[in-house]
Amino acid sequence: MNKILKIKIVGAGPTGSLLGIALSRIGCQISLLDVKNEKQIVDRDRAYALTHSSMKILKELDLSLDIEKNINSFQKLIVQDSRLRRRVSFDSEDISSINSNSKSIGWILNHNYLMDLLLSKVKSISNITLILGQKNVQDSEDYDLVIAADGIHSETRKSSGIKEIKFNYKQSCLTTKILIRNANSHTAYELLREEGPFAILPMGDDLYQIVWSASGKKCSQRLTLPKSILLDRIASIIPEGYEPDSILGMPNAFPISFFMARSFYKGKLILVGEAAHSFHPVGGQGLNLCWRDVHSITKTINLIQSKPKYSKLYLSIYSLTRFLDVIFVAISTDTLVRLFSNKSSLGYLVRRIVFKLMSMFSIVRKLIINLMTSGLYRLHN
Repeated sequence: MNKILKIKIVGAGPTGSLLGIALSRIGCQISLLDVKNEKQIVDRDRAYALTHSSMKILKELDLSLDIEKNINSFQKLIVQDSRLRRRVSFDSEDISSINSNSKSIGWILNHNYLMDLLLSKVKSISNITLILGQKNVQDSEDYDLVIAADGIHSETRKSSGIKEIKFNYKQSCLTTKILIRNANSHTAYELLREEGPFAILPMGDDLYQIVWSASGKKCSQRLTLPKSILLDRIASIIPEGYEPDSILGMPNAFPISFFMARSFYKGKLILVGEAAHSFHPVGGQGLNLCWRDVHSITKTINLIQSKPKYSKLYLSIYSLTRFLDVIFVAISTDTLVRLFSNKSSLGYLVRRIVFKLMSMFSIVRKLIINLMTSGLYRLHN
């Protein structure tokens, strides 16, 4: 008979809440805690680009049908190098056979809707106790496992003494939502510019999320601009024919850093999501990588329940196998930023070769898009 594990999850954001749901389905007794109240958790003006790996996880948890009601798919991704003046299109023909039942390359989902759905689901599950708006006062000794899902500045991780690898990029990321006329609501763009990547993510009904990377100084200056002037600056960057109409809400900016914990567990503490890793947002890999943590640690804890005496071995395997996927995303995103956000002659030559290969060979496009949409997921699915 399986042991019923009592688990504390610190952090009730997209990763922590999804993990609580996943672990409740395998019979664990969950306490889900967050110092923020429900309004603070839900009311964030941002959107996520979900890939095939994330949609598979949502389907396994019977959440995909609810999500699909408020999600916008895109069937084409256009990557453009502004200096080279070259572009490559990825479409449904580049998707691997395991994902061929879907014609979408990715999906864009609003944070507010996602968190409303996840927290509503959490509240309906009897073996999850949700505690919001309070400091983490519950003694960890009362739990078999403690999982930190409280973000890059995780106090839970810091108090554990787990060492980190981290550095700051000389960039910040400005995000805002805008209405654009004459745009294709099923096409996403990643514009590779010397100051940093510029992503255009279609949310449906002419609404788009802009993710604009540049130096911290430039981002700060742009936040002080009147919306009309900021809109003009955006209009000068987005593809020809797209007509930006207005900015919705207030633009926001945050510094970009590289962070990875040296171990994803210590004792009975496990790190998931941005408590374990956070990288440059280019390519939109962040939440998808976090949710692959959720999938992997759920399988690991299921094994621990059946054979508790091997818990250290299973957690060691979890940490090592997640490193494969995390390191791949870390190297990929860092290489993209360093290669395309510079003016060096060598970098320019390499970029020309990369775009030439992508344009000429479908196998190259397929390899790239499938690593982006599934990561190394199939290695441990």
